[in-house]
Order: sequence, then C-alpha cells, then structure tokens
Amino acid sequence: MDSTRETSVNWPRIVRFVIIGALATLTHGTILALLVEFGGLRASLATLIAFCLAFCVSYFGHRHVTFRSDAPHHQALPGFVLASITGALLNATLFVILTDIFRTHYALAFLATVFASPPVVYVLSKALAFGPQRAPSGLSWRERAIPLALFGLAAIYTLLFYFRLPYFDHWDIVPLYAKMQAGTLMPADLFVQHGSHWHTTGYIVMLANGALTGMNHLFEVIVNLALAALGFAALVRIFVQTRTELQAGTPVILLLAVAAYFHFSLDQAANFLWGWQVALFASTTGTLWCIALLMQPQLTYPRLALAALCAMLALYGFATAWTLAPIGLALIGLSPATPIRRKVLAASGWLGLFALAGLHFAATRTPYDASMLPSDASAGSLLGLAHYTGNFFAGAIARISRPLGPVTAAFGLVALTAVTLTALKVWRKDWIALRGLGALTAFAFGAALLTALGRYAAFGPDQAFANRYISFANNGWMVIAILALLLASKAAQVWRLALFALVGLLCLMKAVNLASAINTAGLGRHVGQTACALVLNEGAMTPEQRQLISSSEQSIDPRVEVLQAERASLFRPGAAAACD
Repeated sequence: MDSTRETSVNWPRIVRFVIIGALATLTHGTILALLVEFGGLRASLATLIAFCLAFCVSYFGHRHVTFRSDAPHHQALPGFVLASITGALLNATLFVILTDIFRTHYALAFLATVFASPPVVYVLSKALAFGPQRAPSGLSWRERAIPLALFGLAAIYTLLFYFRLPYFDHWDIVPLYAKMQAGTLMPADLFVQHGSHWHTTGYIVMLANGALTGMNHLFEVIVNLALAALGFAALVRIFVQTRTELQAGTPVILLLAVAAYFHFSLDQAANFLWGWQVALFASTTGTLWCIALLMQPQLTYPRLALAALCAMLALYGFATAWTLAPIGLALIGLSPATPIRRKVLAASGWLGLFALAGLHFAATRTPYDASMLPSDASAGSLLGLAHYTGNFFAGAIARISRPLGPVTAAFGLVALTAVTLTALKVWRKDWIALRGLGALTAFAFGAALLTALGRYAAFGPDQAFANRYISFANNGWMVIAILALLLASKAAQVWRLALFALVGLLCLMKAVNLASAINTAGLGRHVGQTACALVLNEGAMTPEQRQLISSSEQSIDPRVEVLQAERASLFRPGAAAACD
C-alpha cells in the first residue's frame, strides 16, 4: 500500500473546503442569530435548525467545488449525510456543554464548533461521499438479523424496566445539576473522581440530559443502548477483519450471532436500566473502538488521532480504560503495514498522552481512592486479589452461583489457553492477525486486575460479581467462543464437533446466568413504584423506600429537595401522570 499517497495533503482542496465551509457557516451563523435573538429559541435547538438550512449550501458546494465529484447522488448523498450528522452531533454536543451546562454565551459556543466540526466533516466527506468509490462490503440482512433481534430484545427490556429516579450513585449527579442550574458549575467539577474513577463523560451526558429534558432518565438509558450498539459495531469490525486476515471459512452470521449474544446479554441488565451507567457504556465503547482502529493493517495519523480520542473518552468514563496504555502500544507495534518511523512516533505520542492523563489522575485523586488499594504484598493479600480477579472474570457466566466462581474462572483460563495455543499452531505464519482478539482478552483481564487492586481491600472478593463488571468480562469469554468458531473451519470433523461443543457450553452457561435478569426486572418495577410514591407524597420516604434507592451512608433528603425545587427527575412536569 502506498502510504505516501494516503497521507499526502491536498492544500488546494482544503482551501476550497474552507471557502465552502465558510459560506455554509455564514448561513448557519446568520440563521442561528436570527432564531435566538428574534425567535427566542434555545441556542442548542436553534443550531440544529440552522444546520439543516445550511446543509444544501454545504452538500452542493463540496460536491461541485471542493471535491469536484461526479459520483451519483444516490451514492454520495448518504455518505455526506452521515458525515454531516456526525458534525451536527459534535456541534450540538459542544453547544449543550457550553451553553446549557456552563452558561457560556452562544457566540463563543458557535466559535468553538467552527474549529471542532470542519476537520471531522472533511475527513468523513472524503472517505464516505466524494472519495474514490469502493465496492460495497457491508453485511447482508441475514448477517444483521440476529444481532438486531438481540439488541431489540435488550431495548424492549430496558424501556419497560428502566430506573425512573436516581438510584444509589446516581444521586451524586444532583449537586452538579444544582450548580449547573445556579450557573456556578466549573469544568473542574466534572473531573472530581468518584471512587477510583473519573466519570466525566457520564457527567456530561447526564447534565446535558438534565438541561434538555429536566433529568428524564429515559433518555439516559436510550444513550446506554445507543452506546452499546456503537460498541457492537466495533466488535463487528474486529471479528470480520480477523476472519478475513486468517482466511477462515467460519460464516460471518455465526460469529456475529455469538458476539451479539454475549454483548447484549441481559445478565448485565442493571447496566442498561441505570442511567448512571452511561459512563460505563461510554468507556467500554471507547475502548472497543480504540482497539478496532489500532488493529487496522496501516495506522494513518488521522486513525491514530481518532484512536487516542476514543481512549481518552473511555478513560474519563471508567478507570478500567487504563488497560489501553499497554494494549495500544502493543497494537501499534504489531501493525503489519505501518512504517517503523510512524510506529515510533505513534508509540511516543501514546505514552505521552497516558503520562499526561496519569498526572491529571494524581492531581484529582481523593483520600477515598488511596484507602482502597491493598496495603501490603503478603500472600493473603495476593491470594485475595487473585480470588477477586477470578470472580470478576467468572461473573460473566457464573454470577448466580458465586461459590463456583474460582472453578469457572479456572475452566475459562484452560479453555482460553487451549484455543489460543491451537490457533497459534494453525496460523503460525499469520499469528499477527490474532492481535485484535488478544487486545480484547487483555482488556477483560486487565479490567479484572485493576478492579481487584481498587476494590478487593475495601469490599472483599464477592464484590467482583457486581452486575456492571459483566460488561467488561464478557469480552474474554467472547474471544474464547470466537476463536473456537474460527478454528472449527480449519479442524478435522472430530475436533470441529469438540469446538462447537465448547461454544455451545459457553452459551448454555450464559443462558443460566441470564436468569438474573428476572430479579433485575423486579428491581426496576420496585424502583418505579418508589418514584411514584415519592412524587405523589411530595418527597416523603419510608425507611424501606430509602433502603431500596440509596445506601445508609448517603444523605439524599437534600438532593430530593433540589429535585423538587428544580422540578427535575421524578418531579418534572407531567411525570406524575405515568403513575396513573
């Protein structure tokens, strides 16, 4: 592949892009000002309307002037729409953060979007709409059917049983919401660690939801679902590319069905139902896309920059994304078609980025975080960490039987070792094609070890069965199943049957684990009933209700008062109607 051609800069085209973009921006800005100053619309809504009206200027200008493309409209328009929607989402996100959360003047927010959105739109327009036309390589409707059905099942479940009021940790967003409403929220408030995690990406989503909907928690869980779907798109890319590079004959439909079965499993139901877990889904999705981007055969600078952005979004959502520091370095080093010089520069930049994040982490660390790390390296402590790590990994398929955790973890390690060694033997010349699956495995076990270091001393090994950790551990079990399916296409009949039996056993164990979704659905209903009781009784709570939605250490009465005063969450206008 000619890397020089791929990375060269076409300055005349960039100048034309800037001119057309300036015309579209002028249209956008003029309409925005008219709608805000004379129409009285909220800036974050007005900018979307202005964008739609400026779209025609942008599309025809870039088509005929910037890229001078003769691609048929039915080919170019969908790609440009996708590029423009991405730019619009970035535009709207910046507007919500700056105008609704931090009360910045809309003119400054507009200036921020002028610098942030155009580079994204340019790259996507070139790749998706006006660049060289490529043969379609998308999935067939048959290959999409099972993942869509499993996602649909998770979506229906979520919309039926989601938590309709703040729940445990979710109450911690209320003080930030109060500051936002008072106009005193500062950027530093978003980087205060919660436990041993930054939840900045989650805070932004929750506060934006609060500003736009009065903290309607339905929209938070919709974001959870959207992020889960986006994460699955990264898994599709990883598995399909691995299959192609290995030249395996395993049907794509089978790989994606098994992947979706794990990824959208309802044993992680509380994650879908709980708006607070938007930080978790942002982190896992950022991690998966970081891996998917860095496992590409050739790493261009835009691809590296996007992978770095995904890594930081993941890290500022959940601390398990620290695993991306070594994972990213390994993937950069293993990139088969990237020049050595670019690898060195990319690795240096990657280390520098995580070093800066480490300094920021140290600066925002709280005393609570420090107390959670094991205090010694004794045998008992090391065994406890190993026990926690094993339970973390086992919880994805053995959550309802905690005593079997260590046995299940041992079984998983044996199965993973067996299929990995066999794969390395079968594809000894193409072993580098396994780098994506190796990265997913490293993420699963790295997340387990980091969580053990942060949680074991304070909570003990059984805390590793917490529902939210299934979303991380799933990736390890998924790799075992995917590797087994890929090997089956190369194995003799008897071994093929054994590999399919292993996949079937994993799916059966997962099915047993799914029984926990029944209890979680009941919890969702009880939380909904508590929400109705609180709104109908004007915030009064019984001890049983308080125990259901918060811990004994939390003082939530002042936070309920904030929600009442701001008419937010369960107290927003019309919310009581759902109780009828």
